[in-house]
Amino acid sequence: MAAQARLAALSAPTVPPEPEVDDELRELEDISRSLEGHTLSAATRRAYATAWRAFDDFCAGHGLEALPAHPETVRWYVAWMSTQLDDDGLPRFSVATIRQRLAGIGERHLRGGYLDPTAHRGVVDLVRGLAKLRATRPRRKRPLLLDDVVRIIAAMEHDTYPGGVSATRDALAVWLGFAGALRRSEAAALTLNRLELHAVDGVHVHVGASKADPENALPDVVVLPFGSSPASCPPCAVHRWIALLGLARHDDARMRRRGLCSSCSRTASRSMSAGSSTRWRSSAAPTWPLVRPCSGRRTATGRTPGSMRAA
Repeated sequence: MAAQARLAALSAPTVPPEPEVDDELRELEDISRSLEGHTLSAATRRAYATAWRAFDDFCAGHGLEALPAHPETVRWYVAWMSTQLDDDGLPRFSVATIRQRLAGIGERHLRGGYLDPTAHRGVVDLVRGLAKLRATRPRRKRPLLLDDVVRIIAAMEHDTYPGGVSATRDALAVWLGFAGALRRSEAAALTLNRLELHAVDGVHVHVGASKADPENALPDVVVLPFGSSPASCPPCAVHRWIALLGLARHDDARMRRRGLCSSCSRTASRSMSAGSSTRWRSSAAPTWPLVRPCSGRRTATGRTPGSMRAA
Protein backbone atom coordinates (compact mmCIF):
# COMPACT_ATOMS: atom_id res chain seq x y z
CA MET A 1 0.00 0.00 0.00
CA ALA A 2 2.84 2.34 0.81
CA ALA A 3 4.42 1.73 -2.61
CA GLN A 4 1.09 2.43 -4.35
CA ALA A 5 0.71 5.65 -2.39
CA ARG A 6 4.19 6.78 -3.41
CA LEU A 7 3.43 5.90 -7.06
CA ALA A 8 0.18 7.85 -6.94
CA ALA A 9 1.96 10.81 -5.44
CA LEU A 10 4.55 10.73 -8.22
CA SER A 11 2.00 10.48 -11.01
CA ALA A 12 -0.27 13.19 -9.71
CA PRO A 13 0.35 16.58 -11.39
CA THR A 14 1.62 19.16 -8.99
CA VAL A 15 0.14 22.63 -9.23
CA PRO A 16 2.79 25.23 -8.50
CA PRO A 17 1.69 27.63 -5.82
CA GLU A 18 0.84 31.08 -7.04
CA PRO A 19 3.02 33.65 -5.33
CA GLU A 20 1.36 36.54 -3.64
CA VAL A 21 1.85 39.57 -5.87
CA ASP A 22 2.11 42.77 -3.91
CA ASP A 23 1.80 46.31 -5.22
CA GLU A 24 5.54 46.61 -5.84
CA LEU A 25 5.60 43.49 -8.04
CA ARG A 26 2.59 44.71 -9.97
CA GLU A 27 4.38 48.00 -10.59
CA LEU A 28 7.49 46.13 -11.72
CA GLU A 29 5.38 44.03 -14.08
CA ASP A 30 3.90 47.18 -15.63
CA ILE A 31 7.40 48.60 -16.06
CA SER A 32 8.66 45.39 -17.69
CA ARG A 33 5.77 45.34 -20.15
CA SER A 34 6.37 48.99 -20.94
CA LEU A 35 10.04 48.27 -21.69
CA GLU A 36 9.03 45.37 -23.93
CA GLY A 37 6.89 47.78 -25.89
CA HIS A 38 10.01 49.73 -26.91
CA THR A 39 11.65 46.71 -28.53
CA LEU A 40 10.05 47.54 -31.88
CA SER A 41 9.46 50.96 -33.35
CA ALA A 42 5.92 52.26 -33.77
CA ALA A 43 6.13 51.85 -37.56
CA THR A 44 7.29 48.23 -37.22
CA ARG A 45 4.48 47.46 -34.78
CA ARG A 46 1.94 48.89 -37.20
CA ALA A 47 3.41 46.89 -40.08
CA TYR A 48 3.35 43.68 -38.03
CA ALA A 49 -0.23 44.34 -36.94
CA THR A 50 -1.27 44.82 -40.58
CA ALA A 51 0.55 41.62 -41.56
CA TRP A 52 -1.16 39.63 -38.84
CA ARG A 53 -4.63 40.93 -39.69
CA ALA A 54 -4.12 39.97 -43.34
CA PHE A 55 -2.95 36.47 -42.42
CA ASP A 56 -5.79 36.04 -39.94
CA ASP A 57 -8.31 37.04 -42.61
CA PHE A 58 -6.78 34.56 -45.05
CA CYS A 59 -7.00 31.75 -42.51
CA ALA A 60 -10.57 32.66 -41.58
CA GLY A 61 -11.60 32.65 -45.23
CA HIS A 62 -10.19 29.16 -45.77
CA GLY A 63 -11.13 27.59 -42.44
CA LEU A 64 -7.52 27.39 -41.23
CA GLU A 65 -6.09 27.96 -37.79
CA ALA A 66 -4.05 31.14 -37.59
CA LEU A 67 -2.59 30.78 -34.09
CA PRO A 68 -0.73 28.53 -33.88
CA ALA A 69 -0.41 28.13 -37.63
CA HIS A 70 0.97 25.05 -39.34
CA PRO A 71 3.93 25.69 -41.67
CA GLU A 72 1.83 24.35 -44.54
CA THR A 73 -0.74 27.06 -43.85
CA VAL A 74 1.98 29.67 -44.13
CA ARG A 75 3.17 28.10 -47.39
CA TRP A 76 -0.33 28.34 -48.83
CA TYR A 77 -0.48 31.99 -47.75
CA VAL A 78 2.84 32.75 -49.47
CA ALA A 79 1.65 30.97 -52.60
CA TRP A 80 -1.58 33.00 -52.53
CA MET A 81 0.32 36.29 -52.22
CA SER A 82 2.60 35.32 -55.11
CA THR A 83 -0.44 34.96 -57.42
CA GLN A 84 -2.08 38.30 -56.62
CA LEU A 85 -1.83 40.98 -59.33
CA ASP A 86 -2.68 44.68 -59.35
CA ASP A 87 -4.70 46.57 -61.96
CA ASP A 88 -1.65 46.81 -64.23
CA GLY A 89 -1.05 43.07 -64.16
CA LEU A 90 2.03 43.40 -61.94
CA PRO A 91 2.62 41.44 -58.71
CA ARG A 92 0.63 43.01 -55.91
CA PHE A 93 3.04 41.79 -53.24
CA SER A 94 6.76 42.20 -53.75
CA VAL A 95 9.20 39.76 -52.20
CA ALA A 96 10.11 42.39 -49.61
CA THR A 97 6.44 42.79 -48.67
CA ILE A 98 5.99 39.03 -48.39
CA ARG A 99 8.98 38.82 -46.09
CA GLN A 100 7.56 41.63 -43.98
CA ARG A 101 4.24 39.78 -43.73
CA LEU A 102 6.08 36.64 -42.62
CA ALA A 103 8.00 38.64 -40.03
CA GLY A 104 4.72 39.85 -38.57
CA ILE A 105 3.35 36.31 -38.46
CA GLY A 106 6.50 35.03 -36.77
CA GLU A 107 6.51 37.83 -34.22
CA ARG A 108 2.89 37.13 -33.28
CA HIS A 109 3.64 33.44 -32.72
CA LEU A 110 6.75 34.09 -30.64
CA ARG A 111 4.91 36.67 -28.57
CA GLY A 112 2.21 34.11 -27.88
CA GLY A 113 4.71 31.47 -26.79
CA TYR A 114 4.52 29.36 -29.98
CA LEU A 115 7.13 28.16 -32.43
CA ASP A 116 7.68 30.36 -35.44
CA PRO A 117 6.13 28.59 -38.46
CA THR A 118 7.79 31.01 -40.89
CA ALA A 119 11.21 29.59 -39.92
CA HIS A 120 10.25 26.15 -41.26
CA ARG A 121 12.49 24.92 -44.08
CA GLY A 122 9.52 24.58 -46.41
CA VAL A 123 8.52 28.24 -45.95
CA VAL A 124 12.10 29.51 -46.24
CA ASP A 125 12.71 27.55 -49.46
CA LEU A 126 9.43 28.78 -50.94
CA VAL A 127 10.32 32.44 -50.39
CA ARG A 128 13.83 31.87 -51.65
CA GLY A 129 12.51 30.28 -54.83
CA LEU A 130 10.07 33.16 -55.38
CA ALA A 131 12.90 35.68 -54.94
CA LYS A 132 14.99 33.92 -57.59
CA LEU A 133 12.02 33.70 -59.95
CA ARG A 134 11.41 37.45 -59.69
CA ALA A 135 15.07 38.44 -59.66
CA THR A 136 15.35 41.71 -61.57
CA ARG A 137 17.85 44.52 -61.44
CA PRO A 138 16.41 47.45 -59.44
CA ARG A 139 15.57 50.56 -61.41
CA ARG A 140 17.46 53.50 -60.00
CA LYS A 141 15.85 56.91 -60.11
CA ARG A 142 17.72 59.94 -61.38
CA PRO A 143 18.87 61.90 -58.33
CA LEU A 144 17.89 65.51 -57.79
CA LEU A 145 20.67 68.06 -58.15
CA LEU A 146 20.99 71.44 -56.47
CA ASP A 147 19.52 73.30 -59.44
CA ASP A 148 16.53 70.94 -59.41
CA VAL A 149 15.87 71.61 -55.72
CA VAL A 150 16.13 75.37 -56.21
CA ARG A 151 13.60 75.22 -59.06
CA ILE A 152 11.21 73.09 -56.98
CA ILE A 153 11.33 75.55 -54.07
CA ALA A 154 11.01 78.54 -56.39
CA ALA A 155 7.81 77.09 -57.84
CA MET A 156 6.11 77.21 -54.43
CA GLU A 157 3.77 80.08 -53.51
CA HIS A 158 6.05 81.96 -51.13
CA ASP A 159 4.49 85.41 -51.63
CA THR A 160 0.88 84.54 -50.78
CA TYR A 161 -1.05 83.80 -47.63
CA PRO A 162 -1.74 81.18 -46.46
CA GLY A 163 0.16 79.35 -49.21
CA GLY A 164 3.41 81.03 -48.19
CA VAL A 165 3.26 79.40 -44.76
CA SER A 166 3.17 75.87 -46.11
CA ALA A 167 5.71 76.83 -48.79
CA THR A 168 8.16 77.95 -46.11
CA ARG A 169 7.66 74.72 -44.19
CA ASP A 170 7.91 72.57 -47.32
CA ALA A 171 11.10 74.32 -48.40
CA LEU A 172 12.70 73.44 -45.07
CA ALA A 173 11.53 69.84 -45.42
CA VAL A 174 13.11 69.65 -48.87
CA TRP A 175 16.41 71.00 -47.57
CA LEU A 176 16.39 68.57 -44.64
CA GLY A 177 16.07 65.71 -47.10
CA PHE A 178 18.50 67.05 -49.70
CA ALA A 179 21.23 68.82 -47.73
CA GLY A 180 20.82 66.83 -44.51
CA ALA A 181 20.01 63.44 -46.10
CA LEU A 182 17.44 62.83 -43.37
CA ARG A 183 14.73 60.21 -43.53
CA ARG A 184 11.13 61.36 -43.28
CA SER A 185 10.86 59.90 -39.79
CA GLU A 186 14.05 61.68 -38.71
CA ALA A 187 12.87 65.04 -40.04
CA ALA A 188 9.43 64.62 -38.45
CA ALA A 189 11.00 63.84 -35.05
CA LEU A 190 13.15 67.00 -34.94
CA THR A 191 12.41 69.66 -32.35
CA LEU A 192 13.74 73.21 -32.13
CA ASN A 193 16.18 72.43 -29.32
CA ARG A 194 18.05 70.06 -31.65
CA LEU A 195 19.24 72.93 -33.84
CA GLU A 196 22.51 74.73 -33.23
CA LEU A 197 23.83 77.67 -35.24
CA HIS A 198 27.44 77.51 -36.34
CA ALA A 199 29.28 80.54 -37.69
CA VAL A 200 31.20 78.51 -40.29
CA ASP A 201 29.17 75.37 -41.00
CA GLY A 202 25.67 76.85 -40.99
CA VAL A 203 23.27 74.80 -38.83
CA HIS A 204 24.12 71.70 -36.82
CA VAL A 205 21.15 69.33 -36.55
CA HIS A 206 21.25 66.76 -33.74
CA VAL A 207 19.22 63.87 -35.13
CA GLY A 208 19.16 61.70 -32.00
CA ALA A 209 17.80 58.17 -32.03
CA SER A 210 16.68 57.05 -35.46
CA LYS A 211 16.04 53.98 -37.56
CA ALA A 212 19.74 53.72 -38.41
CA ASP A 213 20.76 54.30 -34.77
CA PRO A 214 17.90 53.23 -32.46
CA GLU A 215 20.12 53.26 -29.37
CA ASN A 216 21.48 56.76 -30.14
CA ALA A 217 25.08 55.58 -29.80
CA LEU A 218 26.57 56.96 -33.04
CA PRO A 219 27.48 60.59 -33.84
CA ASP A 220 24.21 62.30 -34.66
CA VAL A 221 25.26 65.75 -35.93
CA VAL A 222 24.15 66.61 -39.48
CA VAL A 223 25.32 69.87 -41.04
CA LEU A 224 23.09 72.11 -43.14
CA PRO A 225 25.69 74.26 -44.94
CA PHE A 226 25.36 77.83 -46.14
CA GLY A 227 24.46 78.36 -49.79
CA SER A 228 25.75 80.82 -52.33
CA SER A 229 22.44 82.73 -52.28
CA PRO A 230 19.31 82.88 -50.09
CA ALA A 231 17.48 80.69 -52.62
CA SER A 232 20.04 77.88 -52.21
CA CYS A 233 20.79 78.34 -48.51
CA PRO A 234 19.39 75.67 -46.15
CA PRO A 235 20.15 77.72 -42.99
CA CYS A 236 18.10 80.56 -44.49
CA ALA A 237 15.17 78.17 -44.89
CA VAL A 238 15.54 77.16 -41.23
CA HIS A 239 15.63 80.82 -40.18
CA ARG A 240 12.51 81.71 -42.20
CA TRP A 241 10.47 78.82 -40.83
CA ILE A 242 11.43 79.41 -37.21
CA ALA A 243 10.51 83.08 -37.61
CA LEU A 244 7.03 81.98 -38.67
CA LEU A 245 6.80 79.61 -35.71
CA GLY A 246 7.53 82.54 -33.41
CA LEU A 247 4.76 84.62 -35.01
CA ALA A 248 2.34 81.73 -34.51
CA ARG A 249 2.54 82.19 -30.73
CA HIS A 250 0.56 85.45 -30.81
CA ASP A 251 -2.75 85.07 -28.99
CA ASP A 252 -4.41 87.73 -31.13
CA ALA A 253 -5.52 86.02 -34.34
CA ARG A 254 -5.52 89.29 -36.27
CA MET A 255 -1.97 90.14 -35.22
CA ARG A 256 -0.88 86.60 -35.95
CA ARG A 257 -2.36 86.73 -39.44
CA ARG A 258 -0.86 90.16 -40.14
CA GLY A 259 2.58 89.00 -39.04
CA LEU A 260 2.39 85.83 -41.11
CA CYS A 261 1.25 87.75 -44.18
CA SER A 262 4.09 90.26 -43.94
CA SER A 263 6.63 87.53 -43.24
CA CYS A 264 5.51 85.48 -46.25
CA SER A 265 5.84 88.49 -48.53
CA ARG A 266 9.38 89.32 -47.43
CA THR A 267 12.52 87.78 -48.84
CA ALA A 268 14.81 86.54 -46.09
CA SER A 269 18.43 87.52 -46.23
CA ARG A 270 21.26 85.13 -45.82
CA SER A 271 22.84 86.92 -42.87
CA MET A 272 22.40 84.95 -39.67
CA SER A 273 24.13 86.49 -36.69
CA ALA A 274 25.13 84.65 -33.56
CA GLY A 275 22.17 86.24 -31.77
CA SER A 276 19.78 84.28 -33.94
CA SER A 277 20.28 81.28 -31.69
CA THR A 278 18.74 83.25 -28.80
CA ARG A 279 15.84 84.40 -30.98
CA TRP A 280 15.11 80.78 -31.96
CA ARG A 281 14.69 79.79 -28.34
CA SER A 282 12.65 82.82 -27.36
CA SER A 283 10.34 83.01 -30.37
CA ALA A 284 9.09 79.43 -30.17
CA ALA A 285 8.99 76.68 -27.58
CA PRO A 286 12.18 74.56 -27.78
CA THR A 287 10.24 71.30 -27.71
CA TRP A 288 7.99 72.24 -30.63
CA PRO A 289 8.27 69.94 -33.65
CA LEU A 290 10.45 71.56 -36.29
CA VAL A 291 8.55 70.43 -39.38
CA ARG A 292 5.07 70.66 -37.99
CA PRO A 293 1.77 70.34 -39.84
CA CYS A 294 -0.29 73.44 -40.57
CA SER A 295 -4.00 73.37 -39.84
CA GLY A 296 -6.50 75.47 -41.71
CA ARG A 297 -9.48 75.55 -43.99
CA ARG A 298 -10.08 73.54 -47.12
CA THR A 299 -10.26 75.31 -50.45
CA ALA A 300 -10.94 74.22 -54.01
CA THR A 301 -7.28 73.33 -54.49
CA GLY A 302 -7.02 71.31 -51.28
CA ARG A 303 -6.14 71.94 -47.67
CA THR A 304 -4.41 75.24 -47.04
CA PRO A 305 -2.79 76.30 -43.77
CA GLY A 306 -4.68 78.99 -41.94
CA SER A 307 -3.18 78.65 -38.49
CA MET A 308 0.06 77.45 -37.02
CA ARG A 309 -0.95 77.29 -33.41
CA ALA A 310 0.27 74.33 -31.43
CA ALA A 311 -2.26 71.57 -31.02
